Amino acid sequence: MKTFNQFQQDLQEAIPALAPLVPYVLPAAAAALGAAGMIYQARRKQPPQPSDYGQGETKPRTPNVQRPSPKMTAAQAQQRQARLDRKDQVQADQEAAAKSGIERLLGSRKDREDAARAREQNRIRSRQQSTQRRMRQAGQNIPPEHRAD
Repeated sequence: MKTFNQFQQDLQEAIPALAPLVPYVLPAAAAALGAAGMIYQARRKQPPQPSDYGQGETKPRTPNVQRPSPKMTAAQAQQRQARLDRKDQVQADQEAAAKSGIERLLGSRKDREDAARAREQNRIRSRQQSTQRRMRQAGQNIPPEHRAD
């Protein structure tokens, strides 16, 4: 391992040996830095866009291409309201048809309540039967000497 003093001495000997290469290395390094800078700038810059970009030529509007007034006439407002009312009515009719279809599939409220009550009774009966079956099985597994018959 070299000491710092040995490193400095080697460096002082190497610099004069590299001196003849300086005229060739400096221009190449400068050219490489310049090219890298141009590439960096080209990536950062976006081409400038004109203020009327995408608009084409601006021409004065003639009366036949003027935009309509944002004000709505009474007749237009009435037509719009009638259109909205028809749309709301169609939606209400569709909701009513869907609800009646669901009622037909599921039955009335009373039918659904009766079915829920029957399911609950069936669940209770099933639990009772299961408990009775387990008790019978447990009673059969008791040895005869321990039975209280």
